[in-house]
Amino acid sequence: MDNDAGTAERVKHFLHRERDWLEQTLLHLDATLAELASLDEYDTVLAAQDARAKALSDFEREQKGLLAEWNDADKSGEETAEVRALAARVRELAAQCAAREDQLREAVEERLTQLESEQSSVSRSRVHTRGYRPLGDTIAGFLDREA
Repeated sequence: MDNDAGTAERVKHFLHRERDWLEQTLLHLDATLAELASLDEYDTVLAAQDARAKALSDFEREQKGLLAEWNDADKSGEETAEVRALAARVRELAAQCAAREDQLREAVEERLTQLESEQSSVSRSRVHTRGYRPLGDTIAGFLDREA
């Protein structure tokens, strides 16, 4: 039973760590969404997204091992209730983080579309302004507006 109690404590510790990480991630995602329009570069957004994906992968790997131990352990009703409550909170936070990630992805895609449109506009302007070029040495200062 002591080994089973150790398993319950490890599971609870894991769920507390995951809950705390998800809460911090949620705050970070909210802040990123709020400042997204003013960002000039998205490298930090992409780096943070990669770090979140790695952390989630690490949590998932650890969770699989603990879940096998938990299923084999002899648990008290109190431990089971506490773990279920923690797991429910973790699921709730994970769903909120997934929703924020979707919002962030949509906002970045929208910003990308806007930037592509602006780039296209600049390119069209550049093509039009090339038509207003000097003719070279033939007539000084003359602009060929017909080009």
